[in-house]
Amino acid sequence: MKKSFKLLALVLAVSFILCGCGANVEQQSVPAMAEVEQNKEIRLTFMACGDNITYEGNLAQAKQNAVDGGRVHNFKPTYDNVISEIQNADISFINQETVMAGNGYPISCYPNFNSPQDLGYDVVEMGFDVVNIATNHMLDMGAKGLSKTIEFWKQQPCLMIGGYENAEDYDNLRIIEKNGIRVSILDGTAPHETNPTLPGACDGIINLGESWNKNGLMNKRREI
Repeated sequence: MKKSFKLLALVLAVSFILCGCGANVEQQSVPAMAEVEQNKEIRLTFMACGDNITYEGNLAQAKQNAVDGGRVHNFKPTYDNVISEIQNADISFINQETVMAGNGYPISCYPNFNSPQDLGYDVVEMGFDVVNIATNHMLDMGAKGLSKTIEFWKQQPCLMIGGYENAEDYDNLRIIEKNGIRVSILDGTAPHETNPTLPGACDGIINLGESWNKNGLMNKRREI
């Protein structure tokens, strides 16, 4: 995360479910609704990009692009070359590398990032459906800064994953449904750049335990 430019890696995934039917209509009854549904072709396009991160140059440019009467920062022009991909995908996912702690926290860059919440508003308005905040910089503003970031994203019209208010919130599945398909997305993170002074104080927000709980994943899979 020490590069001086923002990396946007686009991944487009399309899944198909194809079934054929070649029976003579005159010799059989009309198929039941469940059978008709099984014979439908279902498509879902998925686009993912990241890491979405701000440095001094990005911040200065976003201030220059600010619209009169609008917010202090306007990051949208940065995404001009990919905006159509973002909006055309059924599900658009972005890895939001930096926290957005808001009032009371200074906007900062490396090594402890805190991006303006204007970036978050732009991310949603551009059409991103899923925002991940589980990154190695999620504790750059400490546990309280992360809690403020979680609070911000929960107020936005998107699905935020990777950050939780408490253990009960952590146990709730994050599901998005498009084209009749229910999708749950999981994400995790490596050790953090800035470790909390008392790691145990963050256990309710960040799962510091087992990194790959196969049985837990299988149980949750049945709920999707």
